[in-house]
Amino acid sequence: MKSIVPLILIAVSIAVFVFFTDGVYQDIQAISAQKADYDSALSRSRDVLTKRDQLAQQYKQFSGNDLDAIQKLLPDHVDNIQLIFDLNAIAQSKGITLKGIKITEEKVSTDSSLGPNSKPYASILVSFKATASYENFLDFLNQVEQSLRLVDVTSLSFKANDKDSYDINASVRTYWLKQ
Repeated sequence: MKSIVPLILIAVSIAVFVFFTDGVYQDIQAISAQKADYDSALSRSRDVLTKRDQLAQQYKQFSGNDLDAIQKLLPDHVDNIQLIFDLNAIAQSKGITLKGIKITEEKVSTDSSLGPNSKPYASILVSFKATASYENFLDFLNQVEQSLRLVDVTSLSFKANDKDSYDINASVRTYWLKQ
């Protein structure tokens, strides 16, 4: 009888280990791994907050004029009226009058085989007519090139009018960031 009690106690302790302690131990291991993941995420979030604070400090160092220049270079919306005013002001400074200004928005492809349009920007096409000398129109294009607004000349055609004047048809494309 004395030899059976220790065997029963050993069997009970093995059963307790198999059915209770091992399960709790596995749960503790899983929770420890989850804690390590959370600690890693917390560390990364601290890094992100530090970087955000650094970028906020840098942003505060920009002058208002610099921020306006960045906004004009690549705006977050399209302002058709302001674009026309800007082009017209440049043209008038060169003695050119823009006529027949037409704005065409970029066509979005609906062909699903090509996939969604994932470009982070959109564009519009501005077409206009003008009558000017070659030199004045070249000065106009140089001024448009040097302006802060991002503009691509997409088409340009000349037709001789008289000795120093041309009828000009032009199209330019400008861009803005999608939101």
